[in-house]
Amino acid sequence: SDLIIIWGANVNAISVHLQSQIVQAKKRGVPVILIETYKSPAHRLADKTFLLPPGTDGALALAMAHVLKKAHLTDKTF
Repeated sequence: SDLIIIWGANVNAISVHLQSQIVQAKKRGVPVILIETYKSPAHRLADKTFLLPPGTDGALALAMAHVLKKAHLTDKTF
């Protein structure tokens, strides 16, 4: 992948195998973004952390979908 987004998952606590894969990807230069409602230990894996108020990540998801569609970055076949 060219980009890893960790969204609402404390990979340090629940996905140890994923944590090691993220570390390996970072060594290859893959940027990591964390989207979370609190500063979890996963922030140490991230290059950029976005802390959102609880309950607002749905609005972010809709905004991202809107931008992807408007910029024709969706896979219509999929």
